Amino acid sequence: MLENKTKYVRPFSTKLRQGVFSVIGKKIIGSSVLDLFAGSGMCGIDALSRGARSDCMVDNNYEVIKNLYSEARKRDITNYIKIYYNNISRAMQKLHSVKKYYDIIFIDPPYNIRLQRDFWVSLKKILCSDFIIIYRTNHLDTLSNINCKNSLSKNIFFISNI
Repeated sequence: MLENKTKYVRPFSTKLRQGVFSVIGKKIIGSSVLDLFAGSGMCGIDALSRGARSDCMVDNNYEVIKNLYSEARKRDITNYIKIYYNNISRAMQKLHSVKKYYDIIFIDPPYNIRLQRDFWVSLKKILCSDFIIIYRTNHLDTLSNINCKNSLSKNIFFISNI
């Protein structure tokens, strides 16, 4: 498992994940989880261990994807996980086209990436009505970039390394 920071992965620490899951609380039970920019996959795997029904992981790095498949087999959770090797925009289009909707979404893009309005519009199409978004970023002006803030911002929890 890629639990340590590497060239490709910047995982949530165990302490940070514990804090995140204490915020999510019992909403995790039976939820459908989407892990965008999945990296180590620990947020999604941790969600499954806490009672999530399913997890979809998306990343565009082949080495990361190989590790995610290996870890899913090792933990015998392949029946509960879908792993997409794709860019985030195309993956969200695919999920929308097959009518997949998510309760809890982890978003942890590389720090040099700013998610633009089209990302948030696409994400909105695959959210359940009572969703929670955990978004890790180092951009101070992120909420103003969302441009969908009236309908999304009340359910987004930001984690910043600033």
